[in-house]
Amino acid sequence: MSSQWISISLGLLWLLAAQSEASTSSPPSSQKTKLDLSYLHRVKPDTLADVLKDRLQKQSNIEIDLSSSLIRKDIKSIVSVFKDMGEDSTIDLMARSNNWSSRDGRLLLEAVLARTENSNTEESTTEDKPATDDKETTEATKTEDESSSTTSPAFPFHSLDLGWNNFGDEGTSESKKFLKSLQKLVQESSASPEPFVLRLDVCALSPAACRAIGKGMISRYDTETSTANSEIKPMSLHLTKNEYVGDAGAAALSAAIRSIASKNKDAVVFDVLNLSACGIGDTGAEALAIALEDHPSSVKHLILSNNHITDEGAAILGRALASSKDNSRRLESLDLSYNKEIGDAGARELARTIEHDSVGKLILRSCHVRADGISSFANVLKNVGKRKTDRPKKLEIDLSGNPIGILRKNKKSSAYSASALKSKATATTAAYMNIIGKTVQRGLKEIGLSESQSTLESDDEEESKMDGDDSFGSSEQKETKCGALAFADAFIDEEQSEAEESSAKNNQDCNIALGLRHCALDTRAAEALAAVIHEGKEKMGLNIQADVRMNNVLEDDMVMALQGDKDLESDLVEMAEKHLDALEQIREAQRRAAEAARAAAQRMRAEAEMEGAWGSAVHMGDDYDVYDAVDNYDDVSYDEDEWDSDADYDDEIDDYY
Repeated sequence: MSSQWISISLGLLWLLAAQSEASTSSPPSSQKTKLDLSYLHRVKPDTLADVLKDRLQKQSNIEIDLSSSLIRKDIKSIVSVFKDMGEDSTIDLMARSNNWSSRDGRLLLEAVLARTENSNTEESTTEDKPATDDKETTEATKTEDESSSTTSPAFPFHSLDLGWNNFGDEGTSESKKFLKSLQKLVQESSASPEPFVLRLDVCALSPAACRAIGKGMISRYDTETSTANSEIKPMSLHLTKNEYVGDAGAAALSAAIRSIASKNKDAVVFDVLNLSACGIGDTGAEALAIALEDHPSSVKHLILSNNHITDEGAAILGRALASSKDNSRRLESLDLSYNKEIGDAGARELARTIEHDSVGKLILRSCHVRADGISSFANVLKNVGKRKTDRPKKLEIDLSGNPIGILRKNKKSSAYSASALKSKATATTAAYMNIIGKTVQRGLKEIGLSESQSTLESDDEEESKMDGDDSFGSSEQKETKCGALAFADAFIDEEQSEAEESSAKNNQDCNIALGLRHCALDTRAAEALAAVIHEGKEKMGLNIQADVRMNNVLEDDMVMALQGDKDLESDLVEMAEKHLDALEQIREAQRRAAEAARAAAQRMRAEAEMEGAWGSAVHMGDDYDVYDAVDNYDDVSYDEDEWDSDADYDDEIDDYY
């Protein structure tokens, strides 16, 4: 046991010596010293306090990590250090996973506030000094006060991380005291010379904590309580995985944002507002949308990932942000990842925020966006490319992890199941089977058995209808369109005139980053994306880069070419040309199919008219005999072009297709 204490003490002494050398090699204000005291379970709190006190006396800018130190019982000895630290000290404190309760958190916050109150008291005492007749003394005092006010900030913390502690004993007296101290801390952070970062991740917080923070934020911007004649820096608030926050907590923070922004139109209330995994649904999303509709720049980065937001909440957010009248003030990033019920409908409305330049970076990782949803983004990017003025310099859209491609993982099946045999069949064999099947169908039709046969065209379709089928994917997956192909089809405009093309190319370049990692993309999808990148650059002046890593079937050269590797630009052009040629063939086939459909419709109408005319001749009267009307029935001639057999008609339709 004694050897362990000796080794720990030696380690601390070595740490102090190393930091002392670092402090003497450069000015204290130009370098941030890091003091890692985490996971020192066997070190007494008094020893930690001595180390902290020594460092705070020698360094003015220090980052301290006290995570997992198990100092709960003797937290007062640590807290006393922050009360007595130097006036010019500024700290980044991380104290995660210490099993602190509301009482322990309150003691720490009170220590910080006591340091702030002492500084404010000294400033007020200086201001209340009696005036002297000596002008030189007065001027010297003013100069000293000004220098001290600039070098000795009243609020000593740049960041405070108290995550993974349990502050959730709501309703108790200690909880109320903690929330009161939390409110006061947020209010006093207005004196921080840098944006203040507060992290309370996984702390079992409730809506009451959000109300306390909201009240502190409102007081923070109150001219009577905040620092006079100084610009208040925005605050970053991280409340990740506080599942009890819910819609009520989101509404409380939204009300604070709206109240502050209505009185301070240019104020950035939150640099980062992280409400990931906080149990927020559509109601909370709507509350935030109302707050941001008229003041989108009051929050720079909004994180709502891992919540319960559906298409409805996403659409409300999208419409609110897109309707902002001032495009110069926007939300820099919006993260709605891992909201599994956001699909194509929500993506369609969120895409409008990109078109109206209301959001600079939209993150929708691992939602449920498919082909129709990504097509909405294609139309938006095409409109941005055609825009002559006010084109954004940079846009980011991350749709990674969505079921955009058509590759699906095979389900497990027995070695001799129908699905296993089908997966081993080659493309050539399948093609021959289809030809044979069509031949058999035509023969059955000619002998009059076409109506009684099955409507399924192949054994593959028959197998998909069988009970207990464990084939390559569900029927929904089989009918799913490839999102990359739909994206390219919507983006590539064959009707764009040469004048529009040259005008768009002369516009300011716009850099667009597409995130499509882990989207089940195949080679055809990569070629479609290459065509989008090529057409966007050549015709619209859009510099598009697609991140398609983690799509395992794609070759490395394809991935690097789509990411904008200059050495693989020729490969990108070759991929684009393959898709453009195929796209032209498809569109030509669609035109021919449309013409064939129109011809078939005209023929059906003509036959219907002829059948109607023949029917009127039959019902001319009860005494009418068709054989009396024609003396020699064999002499009646028929126009073969006008009266054709059903078999010939079907052959003609097949020739069209």
